[in-house]
Amino acid sequence: MKGRLASQGAERDGSRPVPKRLVFGLPFCPAHAVPRTSRPAGGRPVGPGDATASGPQHADSWRARVLDPPGRQVFGAGVVLSERTLLTCAHVVEAALRIPRTQQAPQDEVLVDFPAAGRGREGPVRARVIEGGWLRSRPAGDLALLRLEIPIDAGPDPAPVGRCGTRTGFTVSVLGHPGRVAHGLWAHARVIGTGGTHAEWRQLDGSSVTGARIGPGFSGAGVWDLDRGLVVGIVTSVLDTPEIDSTRVAWMIPLDVLNGTRFGNLLAGNSLMGQGRSDELALHGDLWPLVECLLAIESVASDGGTSLLSVLPGKIAWGVPRQNRPRLQLLYVVRRCDEFEEGPAALIAAVRGMEGETIAMERFTRLAGRIWSHRLSDDG
Repeated sequence: MKGRLASQGAERDGSRPVPKRLVFGLPFCPAHAVPRTSRPAGGRPVGPGDATASGPQHADSWRARVLDPPGRQVFGAGVVLSERTLLTCAHVVEAALRIPRTQQAPQDEVLVDFPAAGRGREGPVRARVIEGGWLRSRPAGDLALLRLEIPIDAGPDPAPVGRCGTRTGFTVSVLGHPGRVAHGLWAHARVIGTGGTHAEWRQLDGSSVTGARIGPGFSGAGVWDLDRGLVVGIVTSVLDTPEIDSTRVAWMIPLDVLNGTRFGNLLAGNSLMGQGRSDELALHGDLWPLVECLLAIESVASDGGTSLLSVLPGKIAWGVPRQNRPRLQLLYVVRRCDEFEEGPAALIAAVRGMEGETIAMERFTRLAGRIWSHRLSDDG
């Protein structure tokens, strides 16, 4: 059994066989084996405009793609952490720059784009590894933090992030960019436990025999915890077998590995708003699932929370920072309500008054009851 970097295609240029070497006891295709033209199984180079998105239409705008400097080929995915910061795999950057594996941060720039951001963000942005953001050693082993050349002040929202912890058995979703589906293919998996080439990584097993599997093209993709509504890691590699299309085993790097490192400080302190509020927001990670539920309520999401602010009690509403990004605006609303004993009940009442008794409203009420169980009665 072998490991394969999840950004590598099924075919490679040249007639020489791809060399393999042992990494922590598992044969691995090293990053320098990535050729000058990455080809999918179908034999055609992967380009940034080769296909339309293949997956749910609610793809979050924090999902990014990493391209080579000319912007012709997609080499992997990434996660937007702030208006200037992106997280991806180190081997994705090496592949995009067509350089061997290196312990030193590359100085050259790659291109990053945001296919789920809509019209608010046109064209790719240049990015390079920031100081202290190249983690090729344990415990991370394969992470890169990129600084965008210009702030993405329109379009992509920062991803809600959280620790994976020791939980196992929960379901996650991942959007990757394999050959011929450059704008995205969804896959689902379950987090099984620790393992892989690093003891801190988490094994992902395909959750069903149908649908897409995590494979080449998924490196750097954010691993979305469906229960908590948070990104808890990024995909790094897949199990390499003689029949690569038959494996449903992959690994992710949990964000937990960043704790206590300089990179962890950068992650915890990313400026989601560019207003110095990131530390506050990081303390409210458990509130992100409520935000996602609110975004699924049409009457709330249609104007980004403006109407919701107008029907909340005045003493709550006046202290909510105004923001033109719906996800962050609603986070501020939920966070503000969390500061008042009566805030959760007031929020539910306000949303119910706007939405009525819909399925989305019922889902929000049920989740709020779990998160604020000590402040809400059973009848909501």
